[in-house]
Amino acid sequence: MIKSDKRQITTMILGFSVLQIIMFGLLYRTKDPKEFASMIHQVVTNNTMRLVIIILILFVFLASMIVSSLLTSVFSFLATNLFKKRI
Repeated sequence: MIKSDKRQITTMILGFSVLQIIMFGLLYRTKDPKEFASMIHQVVTNNTMRLVIIILILFVFLASMIVSSLLTSVFSFLATNLFKKRI
């Protein structure tokens, strides 16, 4: 694998991960805005809650990176098969 391919795959994984976290946050915010505001208030005022929420966000980010790496491998597999069929 070429270095540029590795960089491209890493960029795709991080991009998918950030996109999934943004979608998760938007869904949570639109589904229950009062709970979202309460969570933000707890983060500002309570140090232990801040740590718990940061750990939760890190776990969500880790899970989204795993899913994103799977999606990236599927997309790269499909792309290589499509290029092989055209050549």
